[in-house]
Amino acid sequence: MIPPSEPVPPSNSASALTQFFPGGNFKEAFDEKVVLIVGGANGIGASLVELCCQNGAHVCIGDIDTTEGEALSKKCRDKWPVYWDPALPPKPPRTSFYTADITDYQAVVSLFDRAFRTYKRIDHVVVTAGSMEAGNNWFDQKLNLESVQEPPSTKDIRFQKK
Repeated sequence: MIPPSEPVPPSNSASALTQFFPGGNFKEAFDEKVVLIVGGANGIGASLVELCCQNGAHVCIGDIDTTEGEALSKKCRDKWPVYWDPALPPKPPRTSFYTADITDYQAVVSLFDRAFRTYKRIDHVVVTAGSMEAGNNWFDQKLNLESVQEPPSTKDIRFQKK
């Protein structure tokens, strides 16, 4: 059951919150990992791309915004270059960008395929892209504090293949 909450007082901060860095060792968590970020050219996705690159990850960016995506990919490659032992095979680039429209299933499949071809694996996938048809409203107008206190259904729905 969700307890009633006290009203949240307004913030007296003069500036908006622009960055949040939770505790933990990001370098250890991301170093040499391959992260595919769908919707990574702008906003939260772009910030995540930079955070991952800064901490040693290789990032494949997929987005419909080619201009911003390519610019971000180049910025990250320049700012956080990949170094390797010349006696060993070269490492893949810090970032790569591929145009991907999430409303096109084949484009998303191609994005994953290109990421696998470039990096030989994918350790994490983050989707920050969203899609909504014009006129659709996904907000449930009936949702309120009382309605979320109702326990969810425990019935199972079972499908059988014939």
